[in-house]
Amino acid sequence: VDTAEVLGPDGSPTHSLQPGQPFAIRLRYQATGAVENPVFGIAIYRVDGVLVQINNNQWREDPIEVHGVKPGEKGE
Repeated sequence: VDTAEVLGPDGSPTHSLQPGQPFAIRLRYQATGAVENPVFGIAIYRVDGVLVQINNNQWREDPIEVHGVKPGEKGE
């Protein structure tokens, strides 16, 4: 993963959220080698260091499948 951004309800990058506010996380990556089924994970912590949420693209009821990433491939 090259970069990770938190996007607020309007889709623009933000560094803070209010409780209950919708958000998205954008990951940008570049593969250094072939990966058959990569797993991308993220953990969210409060400012005081308490873990709030941890998840990845496979821990979902409807997993987000990423197949056949090739060396040098970039994605978002």
